Amino acid sequence: MKYLECSFRFPYDAEGQEHEVRHDVLSYYLGELGFDSFESKADELLAYIPREAYDESVLRTMLDSAYDGDDRPAFVVKEMEDKNWNEEWERNYFRPLCIDDVTIRATFHTDKVTTPMEIIIDPKMAFGTGNHATTASMLRLIKTVSPKGMSVIDMGCGSGILGIYAMKLGAKECFAIDFDEWSVRNAIDNAGLNSVTLDVRHGDATVLADCPVVDLFVANINRNIILADLSTYLKHLKPEGTLLLSGFYIDDVPMIDDALSEHGRKIVTVLEDNRWVGLLCR
Repeated sequence: MKYLECSFRFPYDAEGQEHEVRHDVLSYYLGELGFDSFESKADELLAYIPREAYDESVLRTMLDSAYDGDDRPAFVVKEMEDKNWNEEWERNYFRPLCIDDVTIRATFHTDKVTTPMEIIIDPKMAFGTGNHATTASMLRLIKTVSPKGMSVIDMGCGSGILGIYAMKLGAKECFAIDFDEWSVRNAIDNAGLNSVTLDVRHGDATVLADCPVVDLFVANINRNIILADLSTYLKHLKPEGTLLLSGFYIDDVPMIDDALSEHGRKIVTVLEDNRWVGLLCR
């Protein structure tokens, strides 16, 4: 598979946490466009995407929307040589990961699993390996909820990891939704690898019209989408149900809290990891 390398540079230098945050935020936005691996350097962020998935007009639109003129990163694109990208993932990025009592690995990992549970994820272009702080927080919150016997919606499912974990913990059904067609296919494949069933659907929040009202609603997306679609999410969550949210920073929590209050919901638990947060709301 042919890959493209995009080098992103910001107009001014940043150091320490500010530098890390800028690259982390940009990586998150790029992940939504199909970029599947990243390398952060002192003065640039390298991002990689399959050539057939790259759309420069979509990338420019995202940058124009997410950044103002003074902080918009410039980018240069070049084609990479052919490689075994599974090996690249294994060697440089996606390594087996233990989060509490679950190990997350890919099919190409051969390490012995010592935890009570494992989740097999071949991420391809889809977000969700557990390596990102938001995914790890959501996995921990799902365990806290104890979803045995529950109906679940996973909004913005990416690789399907959150719905898969809920099903492995005994959820009775999970509706997994993503606007990216590749993510939909990836979530279906990963469900099969884990011997669970996900009802995977392609689309945005409008797809919820055909979904039932559930006990647990999970959305690891980003702040703006969550705020825009929150009322739609809550129409498909039982009054006594639990809402799990992530994909934003600790600085965004007051804004999320205000929106939840308008719908009679409150934040019960906040998990923070390197300024990224996961929220449990009831």
